[in-house]
Amino acid sequence: MCIFDGATISTTGQAMTSLARYCAVALLLGATTADAKTGDALPTRSFQRFGTSKLRHGSRILCLAYSPDGLTLAAGGGNDPVRLWNPKTGALIHEIKEPWVHAMAFSDSGTTVLFGGYQKVIKRWNLELNRETARLEGHKATVKAIAIRPDPIATLAVSGSQDGAIYLWQLDNNRKAGEFSGHTDEVNALIYFASGDSELIVSAGSDRTIIVWDTKTYQPQFKLDAGCAVHALALSADGKTLYSAGDDHLIRRWDLTGRKQTGVFKGHEGIIVSLFLHGDTLVSGALDKTIRFWDAKTTEQKKSLPRAQGDCDALALTKAGDFLATAGLNNTIRILDAKTGNETFGAGSINSGLIGLTLSADSQRLAGITAEGRVLVWSPKAGTLQRQWDSKQSGDFVLAFGPDKKTLATASTTVRLWDTDAGTQLAELPIKAGDSVVSLAFSSDGNTLALGLYNSQIELWDVKKKTIVGSFKYPSLLHAIAWSPDGKKLATAGGSKIFIWDPQTLALIRSFDVKEGPPAPTPLVASLAFGPDSKLLAAGGWDARIRIYNITSKNPADIKEHRLCEGHHNAIFSVAFSPDGRSLISGSFDKTARLWEAFSGKQIGEYKGHIGEVRGVAFARDGRSFFTASADCTALQWDVPGLAGKAKLSELTLGVQELENAWVTLSTEETARGHLAMWQCIASAKQAVPLLTKKLEPALLDPDRVKKLFKDLDSGHYPTRIAAMADLMKYKRWMEGRYDAALADPPSLEYKRRIETLKEKLNAENSLSLVQERLRVRRIMLMCEQAGGPEAIDALQKLAERGPEEEIRDEAKASLQRLGKR
Repeated sequence: MCIFDGATISTTGQAMTSLARYCAVALLLGATTADAKTGDALPTRSFQRFGTSKLRHGSRILCLAYSPDGLTLAAGGGNDPVRLWNPKTGALIHEIKEPWVHAMAFSDSGTTVLFGGYQKVIKRWNLELNRETARLEGHKATVKAIAIRPDPIATLAVSGSQDGAIYLWQLDNNRKAGEFSGHTDEVNALIYFASGDSELIVSAGSDRTIIVWDTKTYQPQFKLDAGCAVHALALSADGKTLYSAGDDHLIRRWDLTGRKQTGVFKGHEGIIVSLFLHGDTLVSGALDKTIRFWDAKTTEQKKSLPRAQGDCDALALTKAGDFLATAGLNNTIRILDAKTGNETFGAGSINSGLIGLTLSADSQRLAGITAEGRVLVWSPKAGTLQRQWDSKQSGDFVLAFGPDKKTLATASTTVRLWDTDAGTQLAELPIKAGDSVVSLAFSSDGNTLALGLYNSQIELWDVKKKTIVGSFKYPSLLHAIAWSPDGKKLATAGGSKIFIWDPQTLALIRSFDVKEGPPAPTPLVASLAFGPDSKLLAAGGWDARIRIYNITSKNPADIKEHRLCEGHHNAIFSVAFSPDGRSLISGSFDKTARLWEAFSGKQIGEYKGHIGEVRGVAFARDGRSFFTASADCTALQWDVPGLAGKAKLSELTLGVQELENAWVTLSTEETARGHLAMWQCIASAKQAVPLLTKKLEPALLDPDRVKKLFKDLDSGHYPTRIAAMADLMKYKRWMEGRYDAALADPPSLEYKRRIETLKEKLNAENSLSLVQERLRVRRIMLMCEQAGGPEAIDALQKLAERGPEEEIRDEAKASLQRLGKR
């Protein structure tokens, strides 16, 4: 037995040997492997990663902490687990499912780490046992600061929360030992000092107060006016000198014995969020994109290291003072040599979450853009980064390739056109001050660029002349825009309506309502994509659903959901049809991509592997792989067939019995199983195409002959009636609609009885439904288009001429047109 992506195939007897062997290969290829370039583990059915997963998170990193030996780095924050990393190799040691962590601390022994945050519970993790050993419960607000008493057995810990509460914890029994009351706003920083007979706790927060506490009475020894909201503290080894920093961009030095300020460190130009003291060197991190080193005695600045804007939330220094870890909004941990400032791991990789993805029409260039505005262009074939540059913008970004396969448009507060071969800017299209682009799309000829603006304005730009050739106010909030491949329709959406416009006249062709899903505070439609025939339009929603519409009807009342795709658990920010229009890929904030059968609306497969929101998807030209981009700072290429790596389908030779089994499986409503059988047939096209297309003959209809057969059912000649019934039975389910039409106005009672008899035979045991017959024909059409060759083309031509339904005939014609362009 072979089980693959939810599909089970029985492989028994000698006749199934080749298929069993092929399934075993498929299972092996589907297992987690390693990327050849980076050594990163690859998820099931992915065969190439762009960027690295090492030291990367899927959302904002709010806190970092080194173990005392510097061999483990803990990171937490955002909608992500706490991750324990090896900072030397970038390898993930362990994941702990605890999101929105704001504070963490290691014990002196390095065997215990405490962490807490939005969940209001502090968890105790034992690194030797690799498991949670206790929960410290009692806080009524987000935990913002944690400190552990510096002793080998970690007997006490202190924590502070957003409501100003500070609790002392007895770690030998994991119970609350006491409470310190005095702050009137959130506690952002804590220090637990113990040396000989001296013991004190220092706290500071948003109430502009520093408090030094007596650990025995839980009362303040004294308070200091910090001068601003404090976010960070550092204490000298003898416990006599304190350093504080916060909102006013200054670091203050305090003599705790004299209870007075003794110095100010000036230089930062942003809020200071981190402080560390190592010997006589004070290290500070601020939102001004710098890490600064100071002489703790003289207050003079020794040096300054640059950091990205997204690196500024968290900073950690090894106990030895030799390495720094920095992280934040960009979801990336960077390890810096404290002496040189050089990045020691991951330099040159994607250092910020990807928020957009686009693929050139020939699949030769893959472009992504990061949250910090960095544009990256890869060669998918070589798997290498070809170009990267700064887009010179800030904010949320969108991007799209032009039809010429090398011109790239990026947009935010300005639109810029780039030559991806040279990495140079070709043009700039100015946007009105205070506005920004939320979506953009090229016309099929590449001459016009459509922009959807935040203020609900739509603009059409002549790319060559760099002028606006059309503009109009959109009637509601705008979030998505798509241009049809035939160039005749422009779709826009954002609220509960989808509008279809004529891009030449800017006239509204039609509009229709999107069915409301569960209540959401945001616009319903988040993404749009046209099918290659320009007839189908997919709308990805904030309600985690995809709605596929057939928009060919001119009457808005006739435009209904063609298919509804359900399975995601969060907003769908990106959708894309396969080149043949028979599949659809979607990317969601639930961190997954899903592949759908467009004509049934059923899920073919779920692709898990990203640890951040999937913000972009794109299908390869051959339809055998697709790409995803994520907030986890990586892009992945995935194998659609599930039968071979690198989208190269290995040849397979199926026997007659195996093909007979495949013929049956192609009709299944178990979508994953049906597609696995289909791709096996594509891999064995030499054997599959002639046999399976021959078995399609009952689906080929001659309308005049069918009309005569129905007329013969009322013949006065008995053999003629019997022969007509026998011939109509050969067409199986394809006659179901015609039988119903005939029963609506039968010429005689006997005629009616004969039709009823034929209908009863349709429902015989093991007979297929009309839905199943349609599925099989469409999967075989997909097989023929993928396989190509004279016999596949002949089968498609027959379906185009004599297919049982108009939609199938149209789809076969479209397949032939695409094959003609190869």
